[in-house]
Amino acid sequence: MKTLLFISGFFLALSGFAQSKTLPYKNGFTTAGEKTEFTSLREGITTSYNWNISIIASHDYPVGSSSDDTTRDWLFSPPIKVSADAILSFKYYVYGITGNATPNDEFSVWYGRGDKNPRNGTFVKILDLTSKIKSTYQWVDTANIELPYASDTGYIVFKYQATNNWFVIGVDSIVVKKPGLSVDKRTVETQIDLFPNPGNNLVSINSNENILDVSVTDLSGRLSAINTNLENKVVDVSSLPAGVYTFAIRTQSGVKYKRFFKVNI
Repeated sequence: MKTLLFISGFFLALSGFAQSKTLPYKNGFTTAGEKTEFTSLREGITTSYNWNISIIASHDYPVGSSSDDTTRDWLFSPPIKVSADAILSFKYYVYGITGNATPNDEFSVWYGRGDKNPRNGTFVKILDLTSKIKSTYQWVDTANIELPYASDTGYIVFKYQATNNWFVIGVDSIVVKKPGLSVDKRTVETQIDLFPNPGNNLVSINSNENILDVSVTDLSGRLSAINTNLENKVVDVSSLPAGVYTFAIRTQSGVKYKRFFKVNI
């Protein structure tokens, strides 16, 4: 039986969101203040585990007896005032006893604005780590993950979703900052544009770097099914409804986000 549940105290914790953090923002979950900065929101049901913050932020596996008992928990940073070229980095692990994920599993990172409820706010998925699951606890570093808005106050959000699966995650050493000098140089050299924009059929990605992958989300953060030809740097958006979308384009230098306007002609 599906039910929407909010973790007790979540809305009370929102009072702490009034003061936005400025860059650079760092959180290693080491002090009492750092541990209380992050708050969680629950959708779904489980009888076992929530987000846990001790020396890291982690989520253990659900052990419900029904396939309808789906854990879907969100972990929110405090509001962070970002600026042009703000980048995110953190450490993570994704562990599963079998070393693989089921279709209902998800460990992803989002950038959210406005309402903290994912059903009402504006959320953009910026990284999906579900496929990184390992059969051993292995910490991995991330770096230079560009946030999708140039000037805004928003939240870094971690999403955990699982159904009856041994699938655990950990997050640590979260940093949001402006790029350093060496990163600035690489950012200037990396040029990515979409053409035509607005468009309605095939969209070319003009990039001076090789593109590793492309994902497209709508304003609610839903991932769109699209066909891509990475060799020719072309994305087929003909199947998408008219609207506003975010292209997440990953190169060796990191992930860049471009706003795209789909029109029907």
